[in-house]
Amino acid sequence: MRLLVTTFNSPDYNMDEAFHFKKAALDSKLLDTDRMSELWSSFPQELGHTAAAPGIRAIERHGARLFSFLSLSLHAGKGWKRLIEPKHLPVLKRWLASLYEEPVDCWVIGGHHDIRYDRPVCWGDDEVADLVGFHINEQDELCWFGSRTAKAGEDRLERLPMRDARAKLRSVRLMLVLGCNAVPVARFGEHWDKPMAQRWREWLRPTGAKPLIIGWFSTQSMPLNTENLHAAPKFWSSMADLKRELNLGADALKVLCEQYPLRVAQAWGDACYHAFNASKKRSKLWGLKWQGVPPVKKGQFGSGCGAVLPDGSIYHANHKYRGGGAEQPLIHVGDLP
Repeated sequence: MRLLVTTFNSPDYNMDEAFHFKKAALDSKLLDTDRMSELWSSFPQELGHTAAAPGIRAIERHGARLFSFLSLSLHAGKGWKRLIEPKHLPVLKRWLASLYEEPVDCWVIGGHHDIRYDRPVCWGDDEVADLVGFHINEQDELCWFGSRTAKAGEDRLERLPMRDARAKLRSVRLMLVLGCNAVPVARFGEHWDKPMAQRWREWLRPTGAKPLIIGWFSTQSMPLNTENLHAAPKFWSSMADLKRELNLGADALKVLCEQYPLRVAQAWGDACYHAFNASKKRSKLWGLKWQGVPPVKKGQFGSGCGAVLPDGSIYHANHKYRGGGAEQPLIHVGDLP
C-alpha cells in the first residue's frame, strides 16, 4: 500500500500536517511505503532549491521526508521558469512523471484548491497571472502547468501532461486535500457550487476507482507549523484500531475504505474535533455553524471538516458532537450524483 503526497504547502509556514500525515500513516502499518521516500535518493540535484536558484524543496522533518513544490510558484513562478529552461526541462518532465509510475493507494494533495473552467486545480502561490500547479486538462490528463515566456499568439503556459497518472491512481482508496474546497460547498443558492470532489471522482471513475475523499468544506487555512495542531496522528491511530478490531490484513486500507467508509469518515471527523475544536484560531477546521437550517434547503454551508464517501454521500461536522457519546462526529448532509 503506497502513499503519494504532492503539496504546495509551505515548509516554513503550514506544511507540518503533511509531515505528520505521512509519519502517522506509515506508523499505523496501513500503508507500508510512500512514493517520495522511494524517489528520495534519486532526486536530480538540478531540480533542487537554493536561494539563488529556486526549485523543488526536499525536506526531512518529524521523521518524514517530503517534497514541496511551492517554491516553483513564488516570485512570479521564478523556480518553474528556471526548471522549464531547455537544459532542465527533460529532467523535470521525467521526474514529475516518475511520481505516478507506481500504483498509489492514498493520495494527498496540498495547496490552493479550486475549480477553473469546470476542472479541479491545485496550485501554489496565488498569483493569478503566474499560477504553477496541476489540473485535469481538456484531454482528461493530469497535467502540471506554469507560465512561460511566450511570443505574441503563443501559449503562455508550459504544460506537462502526465499521461499515465490516471492509470496508476486507479488504486486510490483514500484521498486527502490539505487545502480549500475538498468537500463540496453550496453558495449563491446553488447546491454543490464548488464540486471539486465530484470532478476528481468523475476523472477517476473510468478506471473503476471510487475514493473516499476527506478534507474540509469551503475556504480555510492550514495551521501554522508553530501552532502544533494536527489531526493526522489521531486519525491514523483510529484507523489502526479499526484494523485490529476487524482483524484485517495487509489490504486493511482498501477494505476499510470500500466496506467501512463511514467508520473511516467518522475517524477523520473525530480527529479534527480533538485537534481543532478548542482552538479559537483554527476551530473552523472542526466546523463553523451552518448559515441556514437545514443547510441543503438553504444552500448555505459554513466551513468544517467533512468527507465524500465512495457512494457519493456527503458528511459534515456535527455541532452536537462533544468528543464521544451517542452523537457521531459527522452527519449526512447530501449526496453527489
